[in-house]
Amino acid sequence: MKKHTLLLLALSFCAFKIQSQNLLLDREQHTDLAERLQVMYPSDKASSSALRMSSATSVIDQGFENYMALSKGDQYKFKDLVNQYNFPKEITDPLDTLYRWQKPLLKYFYESPHHFLSIDVPSFNLRANPIVLVEGGNVTNYEPTIFQNTRGAEIYGYIDNKVYFFSRVLENQQQFLPWFGNYIINYNTIPQQGFYKSYNSSVLGGLHGYDFLNAQAYVGVPISKSISVELGHGRHFIGNGIRSLLLSDFSNNYFYLKFNTRVWKLHYQNIFAELNTVSANQLPDDLLLNKKYMASHYLSFRPRKNFEVGVFESVIFARQNQFEFQYLNPVIFYRMVEQFLGSPDNAMIGLNVTWDVKKRLRLYSQLMLDELNFGFFKQDGWWGNKHGVQAGLKYFNALGVDRLDLTAEYNMVRPYTYSHDREEQGIVLTSYTHYNSPLAHPLGSNLREVLVRSVYSGLKNWHFEADLAYIQQGRNYNGNEGSDPRINNLYRIRDYDNNLLQGAKRNIQFIRATTYYKIWPNYQLFLQGIYRQSAGYYKLGTVKENYFYIGGGISINAATDKNIF
Repeated sequence: MKKHTLLLLALSFCAFKIQSQNLLLDREQHTDLAERLQVMYPSDKASSSALRMSSATSVIDQGFENYMALSKGDQYKFKDLVNQYNFPKEITDPLDTLYRWQKPLLKYFYESPHHFLSIDVPSFNLRANPIVLVEGGNVTNYEPTIFQNTRGAEIYGYIDNKVYFFSRVLENQQQFLPWFGNYIINYNTIPQQGFYKSYNSSVLGGLHGYDFLNAQAYVGVPISKSISVELGHGRHFIGNGIRSLLLSDFSNNYFYLKFNTRVWKLHYQNIFAELNTVSANQLPDDLLLNKKYMASHYLSFRPRKNFEVGVFESVIFARQNQFEFQYLNPVIFYRMVEQFLGSPDNAMIGLNVTWDVKKRLRLYSQLMLDELNFGFFKQDGWWGNKHGVQAGLKYFNALGVDRLDLTAEYNMVRPYTYSHDREEQGIVLTSYTHYNSPLAHPLGSNLREVLVRSVYSGLKNWHFEADLAYIQQGRNYNGNEGSDPRINNLYRIRDYDNNLLQGAKRNIQFIRATTYYKIWPNYQLFLQGIYRQSAGYYKLGTVKENYFYIGGGISINAATDKNIF
């Protein structure tokens, strides 16, 4: 009993000291634990579950508060997360439970096993880490060797324990999987990346692919107890599912200004962003990219610990390469009234609902509406019935197995959703895209799919993931059938009798299994297998593609690719 009392006192002290931390959780590496804590140990203090790239503070506070109730597996993962985001060196646990400090390598490096360099002086805390991801493999019936060679670095920290900052720069050479390569050719862009050029290895003959740079950064500060402001270059994700029909992180990074407000049972996020109409690879070298802008708001309300409802609004607009300052109004739905009166901008609204049941299940759903002309909305097949629906279920500790988590998800997006009609010189200015990539579903619209994901991390240094997907999409064939948001919807084939999956139908079956083994904090080996079958109608008739990939590698402070399409 005395031991537990000391531990709780230590945890309370730690939680009190980190209240000002606002660094964002890495969505790929830590949101699984965050969701487990939210569902299995609900708290009024938690931030919106849909803002998965939100502050690490609420997650850490929640873990401290429920530490004694966590399973051994969750305790181990939580310690890993705390060490990743721990800053003040003087915060220690007398039972040596949470923080591990050791003699540094060469006096300066790896003072903490999670960080290459740690600096803690009055009013300044900094962490610096190398980033490496090396992968190689082969695909059946595909000649090029699949590889990835990523090197970079990240730094993050605090000034005066209030101002927080983060920066990550990556240099990449990569040959993509064949369907990924087809996407690059068709869209003139690499998902989640910017400008690219061709690459031919000068060391290994025959090794070729793409060369590209990726940079993310942000700086933020709490301007009051409940409000923080952040300026950065990055991406966002709103939702609880594998996909988001509202705002996803599939596109390239973009410049943004973000406000987060947490009061009472409310969490309100505002994002004002500068986007690009096309990719740099689509234009000659001497032309500047045309700009467009996004103003989005997400307001969530949690009346109970296990139930949350959020409303979403987003507007895409173009104003001769300048921002429309009226959109800085932070009041949600204020501008929607003007959209109904015939504004030339592209507005949409959405709903996100989450319900946690029995501390084991999370039910979630999204509804996205991209056209609100109610006079036509009920008419069958009207092209403007642009909407999307998501329904999903997450099952934690599935079948009584600790740290076995299952997800099942269904998505449907009607034809022409996310598209718009404002065009200049053959380029649509106001589609819901950035840098030629969708801002929501990776495949655009006119689709439906079923996704299943399983994650098991019950063994100390092992982590297993598996994804299954069955995707159907109607693609453009003899005109604009509504699958590509980049195409002007004025060029639609018909106004009425539009149906889901119209056009050239394509079916995709996707299976991926990945095994990770941690050899050191943030250092892991991985082995991956992928099977993808695609069958669809093309101009030359029905075409089937079958690919099987096997590969592996090592990652240091980096997440492997988890895209499904």
